[in-house]
Amino acid sequence: SGKADVIVSDGFTGNIALKTSEGVISNFAHMARLEIMKNIFVKIGFFLMKRHLKKVYKKMDYAEYGGAYLLGVNGVCIVGHGRSNPVAIKNAVRLARDYVKGRVQEKILERLDAYEKALIGAKA
Repeated sequence: SGKADVIVSDGFTGNIALKTSEGVISNFAHMARLEIMKNIFVKIGFFLMKRHLKKVYKKMDYAEYGGAYLLGVNGVCIVGHGRSNPVAIKNAVRLARDYVKGRVQEKILERLDAYEKALIGAKA
């Protein structure tokens, strides 16, 4: 639906899911590149689609996001890619800034507290 893209898992399982998806995307890109180079008509088609494909790539580029929140710590923690480039670092800092400005941690704690109270009230 486009409302949220969230994975919640322990670190080990999350890392396996992340590495698997990175590998699939990398392998797909490599195979597509090989196919494109085989035929002049495919090259022309690729050239015509290149601008649109760049938009898709940008949506999937880890550097555009900077990292992901690590929840469960008392503060702000952004986990970035091990090979983060300057763009990714800049976006990780922006993400941390937005987390603080948006009072994300406080809002999460407030919602969890309200949820806990609702559960306790439902049991009574």
